[in-house]
Amino acid sequence: MKRNTLLVGIVALALGILAYQSAINQIADIVKIIEDSRAGHGPRYSNERLQVLSDDAEVTLMFARGFLGFSVFMVVYALYDDIMRTIKRIR
Repeated sequence: MKRNTLLVGIVALALGILAYQSAINQIADIVKIIEDSRAGHGPRYSNERLQVLSDDAEVTLMFARGFLGFSVFMVVYALYDDIMRTIKRIR
């Protein structure tokens, strides 16, 4: 087992989960801003500004997904030797 890689992977996994949750919350907030703006309840934003907000939220979500995927890969890589040993014992 690669202990340092596993430790970094677990920390990165926790940060990835937090980043993903933050991105989901950001998208929910932006959807609310868009709905309020179109209904006339909140400040009025131009369609271009709303599109930029939406695009920024999507980029944040893509980054969070990538970071989360990389973290999972690091954890699996750190545990790969142990996984293979366990599979060989079962056979």
